[in-house]
Amino acid sequence: MIPTPATRLKTEPVRSPRRPGYAPLDLETLYNVHQVAAARWAADGRSIYLETNITGRFNIWRLPAG
Repeated sequence: MIPTPATRLKTEPVRSPRRPGYAPLDLETLYNVHQVAAARWAADGRSIYLETNITGRFNIWRLPAG
């Protein structure tokens, strides 16, 4: 049986291969928003699209994946 991502996160810490001392942050903390409703990778894999309500209305933001 293949473990779910949530199960793996409980047993295996997430580490950055480039910066091993960095810890992961949840999106709400990282972007200081009220709510992240959805996140999707761009087709080319270079951006992430987020639907947030930073302004009180839901908007779509494009962020570089790096």
